[in-house]
Amino acid sequence: MSKNIMFDTNIFDKILDEEISLDLIEKGTEKGFCYFLTHIQRDEIEAIEKPEKLERKKKLLGLLGEFKEEVSTESFVLGTSRLGKAKLTKTATESAVWGVSRWGESKWTDEKTTLIDHLRKGNLKHTEDALIGETAIKNGFILVSHDDRLRNLVKELGGTALSIEDFKELLK
Repeated sequence: MSKNIMFDTNIFDKILDEEISLDLIEKGTEKGFCYFLTHIQRDEIEAIEKPEKLERKKKLLGLLGEFKEEVSTESFVLGTSRLGKAKLTKTATESAVWGVSRWGESKWTDEKTTLIDHLRKGNLKHTEDALIGETAIKNGFILVSHDDRLRNLVKELGGTALSIEDFKELLK
């Protein structure tokens, strides 16, 4: 089993609320676990605007500083992804769309939807989750999330995903 871990953004709330301790996470490092982020987790926390949550936002951003291994998301989604922090290459896209994709720059398959589409399930509000999930799947990272929907989708699509309780057991 991989020892590379990607935390969904909601896990940082759990760390801040001490449902899982930084000490336990650091002990995981001693056992060979590595922790990875994308720009999405930081962006979601930075998007917190409610005045009553600004102090929590500051603490969450400070907590993110403990996790320095940032990887690019595997896809670029206009309006969500950041240049330089998401893969935007001339390699073939995973799927071809008639009238959009260019010959030789996309893969022609029987599959009608992309991994991102599967993870979003038609709901654009899940784009950030989809980018985190896709990045975990394609890099062989274990996704740790408090979101049952996302964990189940990642597993259905061939990835590994754990609840916070399962992750704590793994670290013991």
